Parts: sequence; C-alpha cells; structure tokens
Amino acid sequence: MLKHWSPEQISGRIKLDYPNDPIMTISHEAIYQHIYAHRQASLNKKLIALLPYHKSVRRRANVYSKRKTRIKNQISIEQRPLHIENRKEVGHW
Repeated sequence: MLKHWSPEQISGRIKLDYPNDPIMTISHEAIYQHIYAHRQASLNKKLIALLPYHKSVRRRANVYSKRKTRIKNQISIEQRPLHIENRKEVGHW
C-alpha cells in the first residue's frame, strides 16, 4: 500500500507472483476487513489514509436499500378488478 496500490491490486499481484502457493492467497475483501477491524489503531489509521477513498468508516451497500420508501396500502396485481383484467377499456392494456 506504500506504493499506492489498492487492495484489489495487491491481491491480484500476489496471485500472479505465487500462483501455486495456497498459503500466499488473499482476497481484497480480507485486506479491507483487516484494515477496518480496528480502525482506531494508529497503524490502521495510516492504512486507511493509504486507501484510494480514505473512508474512516465502511458501510455495507444494503444499508441504503432498507431506507427505500414503500407504497402505503399497496394492492397486489392479482387483486385488480375483473373489468381491468379483460382489457376492454382504453388504458387497461
């Protein structure tokens, strides 16, 4: 990381340098998890500063999907009226 490589580049380079050594394999996600495990430690603060985005806190992507608003009192499409199902009126097709 001192060479300004991202964790993705580091894990890819290790795979190229040691292709047949199962001990020398690590995923970029494992590198990120190690850095963010104890983000208050002085070494990890320095490692976070070396990351491409310098985020001090890592959030999951699915946290934002839970905040979506839902339609209140929504009705399932299976419960629509029969005259709409026949599609005889303009706009119901």
